[in-house]
Amino acid sequence: MLHQLAETSFLKEQMAYFNGFEKSSHDIERYAVPAAIAERDWSRFIHFMLLAINLRGMAEDLLRFLKPLARSGQVVAAMEVINRTADPLERSVAKAVIAGTLEPSSLLFQRLTQSLTFDLATLPLPADPFFAEQMAEKQLWGVVVVAQEFGMSAAEALSGILRERPDWNDAIWGSIAECHVKRRGALDPDFWEALRHVKSPDLLKSYLPEVLASEADVPNPEAVLALVEGLSRDLELNWLCRLSLLVALTRTSEEAAGDLWERWSVNGPIPWSMEIANRGGPFLRTLADQQIRALVEQVSDTETKTALCIASLVPERDPEIVCSIQEMIELLPPGIPQIRWKLRLVGTSHGLAEVEIRREVQSLSQSLLGLNYAVDLEDLCRFLDLFSTHLPLDLGDELKRVLRKADPNDLLQIIERVDNVSLLADLLENSYVYLSLFSMAESDALLFRSEFLTQIIPRLCVLAKDISYTRHASDLNAEEADKVRASTAEKLIDTNLPDLAEKVCRSISSRSLRHLTRLGLRIKTMQANNLGNLESLLETSATDECIQDEIIGLRSLLAPKSTPSHQMHVLLAPIGNQQSQYLALFRLSWRMLQSPNKGGSKRAECEILDQLVQAAGLVASDAQLVGMMPEVADLVASRSGRHALPEIREALERLLFLRPVSWALRREACEALLSRLLSVLSEHANKGPFWSGAAEVAKMIADLLKQVGNGSNSEVEERGLIPVLFAVMDRMPIPTLKRFLRDTEPERFLLLYRLNDKALAGVLDELAMQDAPDAVILETVFYLLSDRYPEIVPDFLSMQPAGLFRDRLCSALLRYGWLSADHAPEALGLIGDPAVRLRTEITLGLAFKNGSEDENAWLGSLASLSVLDLVDPQDPRNEPWLRKLWTIDPERSRPVLAWAALQALA
Repeated sequence: MLHQLAETSFLKEQMAYFNGFEKSSHDIERYAVPAAIAERDWSRFIHFMLLAINLRGMAEDLLRFLKPLARSGQVVAAMEVINRTADPLERSVAKAVIAGTLEPSSLLFQRLTQSLTFDLATLPLPADPFFAEQMAEKQLWGVVVVAQEFGMSAAEALSGILRERPDWNDAIWGSIAECHVKRRGALDPDFWEALRHVKSPDLLKSYLPEVLASEADVPNPEAVLALVEGLSRDLELNWLCRLSLLVALTRTSEEAAGDLWERWSVNGPIPWSMEIANRGGPFLRTLADQQIRALVEQVSDTETKTALCIASLVPERDPEIVCSIQEMIELLPPGIPQIRWKLRLVGTSHGLAEVEIRREVQSLSQSLLGLNYAVDLEDLCRFLDLFSTHLPLDLGDELKRVLRKADPNDLLQIIERVDNVSLLADLLENSYVYLSLFSMAESDALLFRSEFLTQIIPRLCVLAKDISYTRHASDLNAEEADKVRASTAEKLIDTNLPDLAEKVCRSISSRSLRHLTRLGLRIKTMQANNLGNLESLLETSATDECIQDEIIGLRSLLAPKSTPSHQMHVLLAPIGNQQSQYLALFRLSWRMLQSPNKGGSKRAECEILDQLVQAAGLVASDAQLVGMMPEVADLVASRSGRHALPEIREALERLLFLRPVSWALRREACEALLSRLLSVLSEHANKGPFWSGAAEVAKMIADLLKQVGNGSNSEVEERGLIPVLFAVMDRMPIPTLKRFLRDTEPERFLLLYRLNDKALAGVLDELAMQDAPDAVILETVFYLLSDRYPEIVPDFLSMQPAGLFRDRLCSALLRYGWLSADHAPEALGLIGDPAVRLRTEITLGLAFKNGSEDENAWLGSLASLSVLDLVDPQDPRNEPWLRKLWTIDPERSRPVLAWAALQALA
């Protein structure tokens, strides 16, 4: 069986026969993988597990590309994706996406409709108001998609939601209407039936005219107008729709539109407004000068007259009309009204020479500066577009003036609204200058720069059809840069630029994101009659690249321990991913430095360490760098002699500075680093005359306390490092260390540090009486008692409410050695989260002897955690576990972990 599945085309033929992946995926997981484990055929185990993972990954990946997949004829594969989707809302959205590719009369469409009621029966909201609001937004988006794709067929399934959420009424019925106008046009009765349920007149006035104006063909405008009148007696809506129909008709026959206008315009006065004039612009531009003059005479309001004239401008217009527009603008109130219509007049360029346009743009610049650029964003975008086109040499100075008065969010909206490539390119190329004009904290500035680049780079690449702008993504960390590249590739795919999309795709460093983006490219560029088979899609998305990199890295560990440091990079050069390459270099360095013959000399040891430190630039991910820091610092500082303290200090300061990474990860790295190097710190504190070493350690701790705000500001999350710093101080061998920190803030924490054991226990009693005790103070007391009075710690921990705080506290005290392993049984029993408890057990079990029963239990814990949670061998935090695993006989470890890997797929 293994030979048949691995060496023949059986699986491909099976996929083609069933037109899907589900049967093949089931057979591999049910039969092939267990058989490989039973036979201890580990190469085939890896082969089939990779195939199973890729098949499951296909189902998850294809969820993003359901519509093109279904349109290309792979409906069975698309339905398999739906069947694997557990969340009812996501399943409903997936069904809607497929339904949008089907005829409503088809059997599958009807089956999908029938199952909607069950999926949408209840959409519960969480109790927490913050999460409830977020969930409601997601649910509304999902319901809107369902309404857009199913139309009236979903009305019954959505009735319960409409009763429970009346504020969603217009969004849902508007989406249903949109579904029907796309299917059968503006005369579809279901379109008008849906609009009757829309309660907001403003929504109707903005939506319905837009729909009618975009109609490709209007065979019977009179019939449509009758439906409008049956929907509402609002005169403004009536004329907005009339002019929208005229605009649509103008695209096919200006003569027919003119005839219809002659009939409609005699039916009483037109309630002209700026909205009506703007809506009718494309039609009004077909009228003769005399007709425009006649219309203007019917209007009394100067601003509406101006709007009507500007909407009708074409190059052939009588110059006198342009002059009259200029005169009308001068009659408007000074300030925003004049600026708005001057911008629109200059933007048409009709009747104005280039010299006049430049003069007007310069004048508008002065007027806007006088108003601090406080105009509508639409007008500001129009002005910047004009300025970039007609005064390009002065654009940089003008942008600086604008941005000094603008809000950062205004800049993001400008990027989204303007289509001027020169303007966007200038913003991108000089972004460091422009973004420095906003007054923001350093961390906020970093986050905003990331958001800015994520938005502007894809848009500019698409507008310019030039992917060279993606080079600016390198200014971000690796994950953010990849998101920008993936977003750029997707937008290039959507605008039918597949060759450029493929080039961008190749530059994505993340394997998973690169393959997911390429899968989207593959599906979206296939023709309906030339899709290719499903196995070709699998080949497009399937990869063993990460496994290959891991294998090369592990194979390098088999090199002789005397391998010179300058040859190490030769062993690792075939690894494609830079971060994987650095992790492999670290493992190789660790192995050589831990061996009895460390390269043969102190010089060789220093060369290895120097190479490791210099290669840190390969780690482009801040999160990966944070994870590596304790491992590298332990390796370097423990061999740095008198330079150990500066190495430790530099590592801690870098961890505190890397704010784009969550504090939870940085805190964990700081604590791991300090607990591992506690002996090095203790040794340093004992050195030098007059306790000079102790003074240096104390100064480092005092400086770190200042960096975390001395604990006085509860909004500074880095203050969570204080318990760890005091735990380190408490374990120093020099009691006089307290003397060097006498004047150090935070004073209230130092008071805790100076208390004796019983007094500290009393503080715990006091904190227990408080409704919401300060978590950092509470942790500090536990950390201090874990060394001074450890036997009472489990009892006091049991008095804390069960939950995340207690789980994390118990785990940290045990994993980092603050609380003796003698008290592990009691403390472990207090950890409620199974994954947290298993991680703690695995770390505690690193000291178990090889071949012991305890080691078997440790292996079982590692396997259990692999089923519950991700245990990534590429995560630097798991390095101690891997080193322990590699000491165990593979014949013992492989079957246990193999079955766990298979269970993890379930």
